[in-house]
Amino acid sequence: MTKVVIYTDFDGTVTSRAGSKAVFTPFYQSLLVGYEEGKTQDYKRTPMKSVDAIQELFVTKFGEYTEQFDFNKPDADMLMAPSAVQFFHELLANDQVSINIVTRNRSEYVNALFKYQGFSDSEINKLTFMESGFKFEDVDRDLKVRDLRGQRPSSLYILDDARSDFLAMRDAARLNSYTDEQTKAFNKEPGQFEWNLYLDDVKADILRPEALIVEPNTEHQDSLTTEPSTSASSTQTTDVDLRVAGIFNLGTSTIQRSDEHAQSTPQQEITDGQNSTVVIQAHVSDEAPNNHPQPKSVLPDNTKTQQTPPLTSNSSPAKIMATMAGLGFSLAFIVGFALVASGVFAPFGLGLIGATILGAVLGAHTALITGVFGLIIDIARQPSPNAGPKLNTDNSIQSCSSIISLRGLGGKAPVSQSDAPVAHFPGVLLVEHSSKEYSTADQSTSPTLESFKPD
Repeated sequence: MTKVVIYTDFDGTVTSRAGSKAVFTPFYQSLLVGYEEGKTQDYKRTPMKSVDAIQELFVTKFGEYTEQFDFNKPDADMLMAPSAVQFFHELLANDQVSINIVTRNRSEYVNALFKYQGFSDSEINKLTFMESGFKFEDVDRDLKVRDLRGQRPSSLYILDDARSDFLAMRDAARLNSYTDEQTKAFNKEPGQFEWNLYLDDVKADILRPEALIVEPNTEHQDSLTTEPSTSASSTQTTDVDLRVAGIFNLGTSTIQRSDEHAQSTPQQEITDGQNSTVVIQAHVSDEAPNNHPQPKSVLPDNTKTQQTPPLTSNSSPAKIMATMAGLGFSLAFIVGFALVASGVFAPFGLGLIGATILGAVLGAHTALITGVFGLIIDIARQPSPNAGPKLNTDNSIQSCSSIISLRGLGGKAPVSQSDAPVAHFPGVLLVEHSSKEYSTADQSTSPTLESFKPD
């Protein structure tokens, strides 16, 4: 498994000459098909000569490459330094290291230079080239693919002589949740990179025991920790078998999740409101001592506002109506009987029986009216059905109920990630000639200038 991934620029980083000062030289131009002395071609899109022809041009320019090669020759800074050659030879032979050349130059030229300086085809084939020119996107895409394949490395190395490209690659690493301790980034001037020191660091990272890597994706984090527990080795089985049974009452529907072998054991209840309850059961084997206190039920503060005191027996609608009706009937009957007895209705021939009937009729109508009036009073005293209790929206209560309930079912809060590309594509390069230099205005008319700078 890959433990160390290296993202390195080439021109000005692996070599000692920046790309803008290399691709327009007569030697580089001589590697392109259709080269003519004094003619500058598009270094990125013009086809290059055959592999054998390019190797002959390298030998003609610099001579045979040996361990005693003289790096004081003209244009020798276009080659890799001896310490860089040793760095790549040793690490390309290690399957735990992945080397990525992130450059604006072209892979054919880099391959030819590696071959000239003594690298075999099998070594060169282990190199990965990212030559789109957008270094942030190249590194970000590669790291995301490694995460999807479960090949997340423990260490990253980022090397570039251009400050903007260095920051772009480092930002891509940070975006993919690599810490500064995991990322070793170097931004130096051309020819100042210390490849022998980087080689020692990479070897140390390879030999270092692999630490626990926390993945940014927490989809499988579905366990709830309610008590501190002693740490146990990940390679050993423990005597503690935890079984979680969750019961979630949501309104009138119930979702129940339980283990087939769940037993009657100590419980911890966390209640959220009136209808939401989470029951967590922990089964501990007989061999493990039970030193923990029995958990107690915990009620959130907002339940106090949800408990409405029941109506007393004297204030029920039926009793209020009966009381009002009885009182009205009694008063009306007495008044009616008194009117008849006083002789007010004597001319109409009403006797004792008539007074009784009249009092009963008046009492019945009054009882009906007063009963309805009592019902209206009772309805007015009842709370509005649409005005529910105000729940306490304190974050701590919410985290103890709803979030824990969802985590018990394997849910998670979505994490928004901002993948904003960094615009760092450079402008038109200045072509240097021994006899003439083009100004910025001249570059718009020159067909041979490239629109981005190789590194």
